[in-house]
Amino acid sequence: MQGRHPEQISDAIGAVGAEQIGPNAIAVAAHLNKTCGVSYERVAEIFEQVFRLEVNRSTLARALLRLGRKAEATYENLIEQIRESAVCIS
Repeated sequence: MQGRHPEQISDAIGAVGAEQIGPNAIAVAAHLNKTCGVSYERVAEIFEQVFRLEVNRSTLARALLRLGRKAEATYENLIEQIRESAVCIS
């Protein structure tokens, strides 16, 4: 029997489970990387210095790829809604 936190994103255990980071950390990493233009390497350094969270660049890259795949349907839906809208205010 393995416990599971409601925000846990994987059931992986052992060495594989160690590479998982939570949704809040992924959100911060995505914001820093995509909005602020901070490299994965620098995001990893920020996480270590500010949060004492050791994470590899590759872990961040994979996490943001997963986030992009999960958000793709919503993104496509928004594009379709905007295209069908009579007015688009920016």
